[in-house]
Amino acid sequence: MKIYDRITATQNGCAAAIGLFDSLHPGHRAVIAHAVISARAQSCPAAVLTFDIWDNKDTSSAKSAGGRLLTPGIFESKLRKLGVDVLIRLRFDEIRELPAERFAREMLAGLLRGRTVFCGENFRFGKGAGAGVRELAAFGEAFGFSVRAIPLVEHGGEPCSSSRIRACLRCGDISSANEILGRPYAFDFEVVRGRGLARELGMPTANQPFPSEYCVPLHGVYASVANIDGKTRPAVTNIGIRPTVDENAEQVLAETHIHGFEGDLYGQNIPVGLLEMIRPEKKFESVPV
Repeated sequence: MKIYDRITATQNGCAAAIGLFDSLHPGHRAVIAHAVISARAQSCPAAVLTFDIWDNKDTSSAKSAGGRLLTPGIFESKLRKLGVDVLIRLRFDEIRELPAERFAREMLAGLLRGRTVFCGENFRFGKGAGAGVRELAAFGEAFGFSVRAIPLVEHGGEPCSSSRIRACLRCGDISSANEILGRPYAFDFEVVRGRGLARELGMPTANQPFPSEYCVPLHGVYASVANIDGKTRPAVTNIGIRPTVDENAEQVLAETHIHGFEGDLYGQNIPVGLLEMIRPEKKFESVPV
């Protein structure tokens, strides 16, 4: 899969899925799957055009959207498995003032050379999110590409949405978050060196700090799995600020004990998936010895 931070012309055009795709829940995956199927039928690349709200100079849009749910590594891995050939990730602050007609004409038709554009039925675009599917279809007819809006996918009688997933994570309802996602919520932040206290206590952990722009699950202890060298291993993950050992800590840290594993993971981006909350974070009187 080729990855770009700007729109680049695709050879012989493409079938493109366009949207934020910030959690890759079943609704997002349905849009992308339709683009991949269309691309194979047309013998052209399957492209995903998405927008990075969090990597921008104006933080208002990032705050209103909530924290990131997907790391780049996991996002790209999922797209490869879906059969995507080209990923184009645009900084939102660089295109947010672009009028809808100009975006469709210059970017979708001109640069991307889209043959067929797929989106969710609630897709909005252009300055002030002023245009929707109806306008996109009209622009497509004028500029030479077709548009297909994919119906929303529901779970529990409501559309799957990233906002629902964030709400579940923040209250510790990881089971519901996973049901809406259709897979375990996961992250693959870099493993860093800690103080070595867990290792001294006979429970070595992989320490992965949460960057500030990410949505953080409710602080607590979770049953989890870790993927190391392609093998999934059972684990237990504590997410929080370690109030027992550092009452002044502010950095949110995921500390994962991987059952039966001994080895050096420092500097690696290890995928960890959360399965179920065991208990919320709490402060003990002292560190057990």
